[in-house]
Parts: sequence; structure tokens; C-alpha cells
Amino acid sequence: MLKITNLPFAVVVILLIFSFFLSCDDNPVAPKEEPPIDYATYAFDSTNNLYYEYHPLTGVLDTFTCEDYPLWDMEASADGKYLFVAAADYVAKVDLNTKLTVATLPYQAEYGLAISPDNNYIALAMGPGLIIARASDLSVEHEDIVLDYRSLSFSADSKKLYGCYDTSHTVAIVNLENNFSVATIELPVSAMRIVKPSLDETKLFLIWQYSKSNNVFAVYDIALDSVIFREWLYGGYVDLKVAPDGKYMYYTEAGNYADIPGSNYFTIYDIDKKRIYKISTAGIEDGINPIYMAIYPMCLTPDNKWLIIGESPVGKSFLRFNITTMEIDAYIKGNETTHLKYYTCQCY
Repeated sequence: MLKITNLPFAVVVILLIFSFFLSCDDNPVAPKEEPPIDYATYAFDSTNNLYYEYHPLTGVLDTFTCEDYPLWDMEASADGKYLFVAAADYVAKVDLNTKLTVATLPYQAEYGLAISPDNNYIALAMGPGLIIARASDLSVEHEDIVLDYRSLSFSADSKKLYGCYDTSHTVAIVNLENNFSVATIELPVSAMRIVKPSLDETKLFLIWQYSKSNNVFAVYDIALDSVIFREWLYGGYVDLKVAPDGKYMYYTEAGNYADIPGSNYFTIYDIDKKRIYKISTAGIEDGINPIYMAIYPMCLTPDNKWLIIGESPVGKSFLRFNITTMEIDAYIKGNETTHLKYYTCQCY
């Protein structure tokens, strides 16, 4: 009979053999799932000069002030660390940690801002004129003082900048890798208000003005040189966003705040299926009555989980649309004096 004279040693050997067999398990260990990020959405209350910061994951809503306020537009940086604020005759870069302005650019961005997804560039539509500057220090890289650019939007790879000319059916494409050279596409549409490229840049998503009281949402296929989808909209204020994964387009039609009231829904366009879905805002305020609620500004979180929408024309609320469940699942209302605009979230 075998006699074990060193019991502690034997125990260690047995444990080592046991752990060896455990390590030979054929089943792979599942990777640790990263916790979701609570990306912030920002809006500006022009009545009270307050910035709103809304976190859709947790539902937390905060306010803050800083020395510069937007008159024309504001956009969050691609990394979510800064706000670029288009004031009366300059653009301020605001640190969202300290709420202090760290740099300024002495140009008027009357027709809006665009931030490149790689966070390298900021583009200003001056009306007329275009400025492209480094987002890091706001140093100007390109200036065009002639053409009247509107509705600026970078490509997903940050290599091109798309825009349209005022009262024109021409799309301008600025190549940032080729000395800011400009190519143009003449489209079979009327004067455009918004133009955005698809993620693969094979299509252009447009809002163009059909008449004084009507707009058109349209999808233009570049290779086919043809409009492959269109929907007539009410006139007035509209917004249009491309999902980070390139699957959907979202657009609103808020009317003109006067005789054209807009629609109490927003629209999702399925890019592959070429079909639309209408998401109603009826009953959002109290869950019972079909209260009319037109909506206008929108922004998307870069994880493609939330679409945050602003009420129009009163501008008192945040509506949270859950892209996974395809439903509006939260409604956060401000006070009676709140007038929110310029909804923005860091881009993807």
C-alpha cells in the first residue's frame, strides 16, 4: 500500500491536476460585455440663456451656463468633450468639463456648423462663404468667400464635405484630401435646403423646396443619376439625420409655426427596403389624449440606441425614441418659459 508521507504536497499536486483539466475546457470564455455609455445630448434655452444636458440612458437632465451663447447653431465635438457655439459674429469652442471658452474663430456661421466624424475639422457656412478649420485649435485650413454654401455635412470617413448652394439644385463636394478641390453634381430637383450623404456615399438624402408651402424628402442615387424615392412634406422647419449604422434615415416636418402646423409624427426611412414608417407623437404628454405635438430638431447618439427629438414650436421638451424597441419611451418637459433649440450629440 502506498503511504503518503507529505500531505500538503499531495494536496497541491491534486489541485494542480484538477485545474489543468478545467483549463482544457473546449468552451470559450465569453468576452466581457462593455457597459453602455450614457452619451449626453445638448440643447440651448434661448429664453433663459441656459444650456440643457440630457442623458438618455439614465434620464438625468441638468442645466449649466457659460460665457458664450449660440445665435445661429451649436454642435458637439465628435469626442463629446466640446461644444462649438456659433455666436453672433464668431464661433466659440466651449470645454464641457469646465464650461469655459478655450478658443474662438472670428467668422459668422449664419447657416450652421458641421464637425467631421474623425474630430479633425469644423466647417462653417457663412452665407455666403465657407470656412474649414482645425477643430483642435480653430486654425483656418480653407476659405471660400464666394459660394453660398448651406446644409454642410461630412462624409462618414471625414474625407469629403457635402453642401448645397442657396436657391440652387447643385450639390458641392469638397475633397479634403485633394487640396480642398470642389466637385459639383446637378440634381433634377428644385432648390435644396438639406443634403446628407449615405455612409457609403452612393446616395444623397435631400430636403428640397417644391413650392413656398411644400418640401420634398428625396433619395438620389448617384450611379443611376436619378431620384429613387420621394415624399411630399409640409412647408417650414424640417430636420434630417442619418443613423450611425447607415440603416435608417429620420426626418421631421414641423410646419412653418403659423398657417402650416406640421405633423404630429416623424418618419423613418429604411434605406435598404426603400420604405417609410411613421412614428406618432399623439398621446405622448399624458398617455391618453391624442394631443397634437409637432416636432422638429433631432440628434442621434453614436451607439445608435437613442434618437432625441425636440418639440416644436414651443421647444419645451426632450422626447426619447428607443431605436431598439422602435418606440418613444420617455418625455421630459421643461417649464413654461423654456424655449429649446440646437439639439446636438457627439457624432460617430
